[in-house]
Amino acid sequence: MSLIRKFLFKNKKHINGLIHVGANVGQEVPMYFEITNSNIYLFEPLDSAFEILKDKYGNLQNVKLYNFGLGNKNQEININVTQSNFGSSSSVLKPTGHKKYFPEINFETVESIKIKKYTDVPDIYANFLLIDVQGYELEVIKGFEDKLKNFKFVITEISRKEIYENGVLIYDLDKYLNNEGFLRIKTSWVSNKPTGDAVYINKKDLYPPLIFIYHLKSKFTLSKIYLFLNLFKNRKKLIFVIKEQIKNL
Repeated sequence: MSLIRKFLFKNKKHINGLIHVGANVGQEVPMYFEITNSNIYLFEPLDSAFEILKDKYGNLQNVKLYNFGLGNKNQEININVTQSNFGSSSSVLKPTGHKKYFPEINFETVESIKIKKYTDVPDIYANFLLIDVQGYELEVIKGFEDKLKNFKFVITEISRKEIYENGVLIYDLDKYLNNEGFLRIKTSWVSNKPTGDAVYINKKDLYPPLIFIYHLKSKFTLSKIYLFLNLFKNRKKLIFVIKEQIKNL
């Protein structure tokens, strides 16, 4: 979360509306209040989490709540639900690698939720998009269609290995967003897992030399050298990785 916090504070003067898809129980909302007085739009499809959101922020004029998720088509779909972390790891996709990298989290139940395309949601005025949907990020983005060009930044969770079945990997996310006019400019990998956060910027806001530099930088953050050095970012997590490797010998 440190990448997102630092980036939002640095760019707070550019925010004229903020969307959070997969808001859960609003853990980040107090941070948003520190950053902006603009409208904050929170999308959360799980009823239990949404009730908490409504209790916390339902009476605030600049917070808009939506009890459905976003995707590439309007539908009702099942979601695999976790209880141990307020459902924040819940996903409409089947957990696969998640069991390996996050063995402490279990998926106990399945619920039916509503999904809508962003293009079918009226009266939203925002230029910052944050996505936390456990592998479903690309489907959310596709549902924005031409309205995606109205955004200055897209901030999303990323993965370079399969955590959820058919979950988008960063390589395909980069390709799609690049074709839509966005470039990854910030990348933060967890030191002992193939997951992290990334910031994409609308290329119309960049000078051509910066586009070239950020393009090279984004490629480097996927290189073996960078990922090896990233292991040393957190001493405790490095020790954990070493122990796991020893167990597998």
